[in-house]
Amino acid sequence: MNRLDLTIARRSAPTGLGVEYMDFVIDDTPLRQLFSEFDHVSCIARFPVKDECIKAASWLLPGSTDYGTWRCSMYVCGECGDPECGEVSVCVTVSPNTISWHSFAFDTALDGQIDEFDDVGPFEFDRAAYSRCIERGIVWLRGGS
Repeated sequence: MNRLDLTIARRSAPTGLGVEYMDFVIDDTPLRQLFSEFDHVSCIARFPVKDECIKAASWLLPGSTDYGTWRCSMYVCGECGDPECGEVSVCVTVSPNTISWHSFAFDTALDGQIDEFDDVGPFEFDRAAYSRCIERGIVWLRGGS
């Protein structure tokens, strides 16, 4: 079983928007390192459209009776946070005691193409610990610490 944590990171751009975000850390390795060729930040980012950020992060947090698999944003455009600029997405599979991330991919709304990363994941987390971690990120988005 993998261990998920979050760490505060900052994207600085000399000509663009600097944004603070929480990066996903799996087993002490920042996940962002695996996608360094993209100028993206995690979906738990403090962009001016706070409600949209909270909504995007909430897709990673299943309700207590949610089971199944769905694809959601993981890393979004570092300038505006819009997944339509291209995003790294992940399939989230929820079972009673675990949550897994698999089938990481880069996709864009412009062409509908999904290019999977064969060398990333899958990762499996304890559901209760995972939920506490993502909830902490959503609290941080709302202005908490």
